[in-house]
Amino acid sequence: MRKEGMVSLWVGKMPEQKRLEEYIEIPYLEDGESDEIMPSKFGKDFDINYYDEDFIECTFFDIETLDLQNLLSQNSYSEVISSRFIEINGDEVKHEVNVAILLYNFEYSGSVSEIKYMDYSLKYLGSTSYDEKTS
Repeated sequence: MRKEGMVSLWVGKMPEQKRLEEYIEIPYLEDGESDEIMPSKFGKDFDINYYDEDFIECTFFDIETLDLQNLLSQNSYSEVISSRFIEINGDEVKHEVNVAILLYNFEYSGSVSEIKYMDYSLKYLGSTSYDEKTS
């Protein structure tokens, strides 16, 4: 659900950057009278009906890692959120990953915690504030 100042995090594996971009892309159906917004594959997998594409960041690495801080180092507010997600999950994730998806101004309910398919998998790691003044 939309919540100002919060960020939700998913980590996992994807075979390539292009696949990740297609996964989070929100398709629009143009029927001539209205532009209907359909959920992205990411939204469908995690039961999220809508999110603002302007508030999602994805990181893709060619090499898999266990290091959560390294995985988040290229994202907005990394100096704040890295330590907060490490407090929640520890320094390392349980399985090697090469993808991080961060959804800002959104606090996920956690209704679907993990998905696994043949060529990709993602796990929800939690939500935290990205504001330096709150924790």
